[in-house]
Amino acid sequence: MERPEYKDFKVLVKNPSTINYVTTDDNNYIRDIQKDNLREGVIRFFIKMLENDRVTTRDEFRIFGSFLFLRLFTDEFKKRFHDEYCKFEKQKSSLFRLTLEFDTHARDLAEWPWEYIYYPGELDGKRGFFIATETELVLTRRIPEVRVDEDEEIDKKDINILVALSQPGTLGIVMPKPVLEAIEDLQQAYPERVKFESITDLTKKKLKKKIDEFKPQILHYIGHGQYTEKEGFLAGSEDEETEEVDWIVDDDLADCVKANPPNLVILQACEGAHTSDYVFYKGVALQLIQADVAAVIAMQYPIINDMANEFSQEFYNALKEKKGIEEAVQQGRNSLAWKNRRNYSSRDFGSPVVYMQCPEGIYFFTKDKDDTEEFEVHEVPTIMTGKVDCPYSGCHGEVRRDALICTACKQPLEQCPNPSCRRVIEKGGTCDRCEPTTFEMAKEKAAVTEDVYSRETLDSLVRIGENIKEPESKKHKIPMKPKDTSTKNTKESEDSVSN
Repeated sequence: MERPEYKDFKVLVKNPSTINYVTTDDNNYIRDIQKDNLREGVIRFFIKMLENDRVTTRDEFRIFGSFLFLRLFTDEFKKRFHDEYCKFEKQKSSLFRLTLEFDTHARDLAEWPWEYIYYPGELDGKRGFFIATETELVLTRRIPEVRVDEDEEIDKKDINILVALSQPGTLGIVMPKPVLEAIEDLQQAYPERVKFESITDLTKKKLKKKIDEFKPQILHYIGHGQYTEKEGFLAGSEDEETEEVDWIVDDDLADCVKANPPNLVILQACEGAHTSDYVFYKGVALQLIQADVAAVIAMQYPIINDMANEFSQEFYNALKEKKGIEEAVQQGRNSLAWKNRRNYSSRDFGSPVVYMQCPEGIYFFTKDKDDTEEFEVHEVPTIMTGKVDCPYSGCHGEVRRDALICTACKQPLEQCPNPSCRRVIEKGGTCDRCEPTTFEMAKEKAAVTEDVYSRETLDSLVRIGENIKEPESKKHKIPMKPKDTSTKNTKESEDSVSN
């Protein structure tokens, strides 16, 4: 069985002014970063805006992400990151992973939402990109001095998945059906290995008993959280008479898993949660890591049920495609980035955070050798140059990944509708990199909104914005150009004077 080898570029933040860079060849470099008060102020301003869900355009996220990148990378290591990634793109024999680690003396920086980090390619004439959503690399976090050894037999063992549902009616809506369906699809793909159970009447005693009996490799919690100055709580079941919620403290949750720690815990808050609840999710993630859970996925900002379910569906679909946990998270983020009318117009894409304590990564299902070889011969778009070969036979031109037409052969282009691929293909053609069934399903899903969400249509809508009704949701609002009424007002004034 084959699994990709990781090429790690590590950024170890020792304190706010000292960073240790570890390149893919395991060379260590310690550099001091001079504090820039203006840059720090801009970052903190954007973080506050994010907390209030007021960052709503790609340009705003790009500016914020660029400042995050420049906070971590000196000019020297910005170029080194660029060079090593370009080298990886050419070889394509392993996975390029950017690992972020923050020491206790950099605790304040560890709280920043690094999942919005943006490689500012414009600084060296290349096209930039959001690191957390590119499916050809991996962005992950690691807790310092905590290592969980790899279970070398995990890809051969039964995969038990336990979904813990918290559905107290007094707290908010829970919509687990799409998640359960995605897990059922995974079970159908691997019927001999995947077992799936759920628990709804949630108390800490029942949860611990279920974990000890079922011994899940994946524990997926869907519900609410609360946070105080000292501790956090998970919402459990609700008393029918008093309507009081049985809250599970974070230490108790860690105790529940300590005897039989899952390989992965997913903390998915449902709609109606508050920003303070997500401080708790970060805290409980650390508690679980210290209880020997190898990987934890948590949301750092509230997202609506549809988007949370979209992420989970893409995540489990990626596992079905024999991808590792970190790759699956990356694919899920990518899907969220493409979900809105405008790509990267919502904070949703950067909300999922993954803490991975197993350096080798975790693969529940691994590729056969033939699968790996088939993947490696396919051409993969080069992110750093932003251009790939035109897909039309006989054309020797190069096109950008978002091009609608090849300037050399004048033929129309489009991107593969599969969110985990997005390869440039012939307009109306197929993608030879994706499985036919995967491609067709993605194509059918995209067809529903193709006319509304295409770049050409959106640009046209913006130009004639006065003829479009304003969407009800602020979150997905298309920027409209205001009507030019100056001429009309002048004419009305002139008419009034003449009369």
